[in-house]
Amino acid sequence: MKHAFLITAHSNWEQLKLLLKQVDFPDHDIYVHIDAKAKNYPKAELEAVTQYSKVRIYSNFKVYWGVQLDAG
Repeated sequence: MKHAFLITAHSNWEQLKLLLKQVDFPDHDIYVHIDAKAKNYPKAELEAVTQYSKVRIYSNFKVYWGVQLDAG
């Protein structure tokens, strides 16, 4: 059975690498969204940390924590 993991991150790359190693399994797909405001994140390291799962990294959107944005 396939599983998908959707992870949002903005810092603490070593902890993220540990998490990716923990969920690494042949039937797992891992998608990581890195906040667009994050600078100098180790994309190649994060993609290479798993042995079985492919890690897909996206950084297209800024994340605003605890802020309500006006929709109009």
